[in-house]
Amino acid sequence: MSGLVDALDDLRLAPSTPADDGTYDARARAEEAEALAAIFSEEMSVLPRDGSAGRLRLTLASGALRAALEARLPYGYPSTRRPMFTIQALDGVSEKTRQALTQAAAAATTEDGVCVFDVATAVSERFEDLASDMTAAAPAPATSDSSFTFHPACPQF
Repeated sequence: MSGLVDALDDLRLAPSTPADDGTYDARARAEEAEALAAIFSEEMSVLPRDGSAGRLRLTLASGALRAALEARLPYGYPSTRRPMFTIQALDGVSEKTRQALTQAAAAATTEDGVCVFDVATAVSERFEDLASDMTAAAPAPATSDSSFTFHPACPQF
């Protein structure tokens, strides 16, 4: 967990804007970074900066299903600017599921204050719900009974 906390230092300490000392934003980002690191330490990674914006990635996995939530945190977050969120379908995730996760992210985004932790939690919970629904809807594997089925080595027989 300390590796993620160390990597989040860049996001914690960056001032909001060049003219702002960043006291409120730096404190709010630091508290949010600590919460993210505590809850999502294994799934969260810090991506290289995109211009002036910090980037975080939360990888969601359940069985064979994988998706990712990326948060782009511009300078000025959280006091004057909102983060941007994208959902990527990685393995076994349909477009319908990706859209449901995108809707969960949009619903959890607030107009004021920090929101990355709330969005990450909401998307993670929605992903788990969708993954369990997909697992329940999948056909059960064929069970083996005591009967014997002959499968010849040569398919012409």
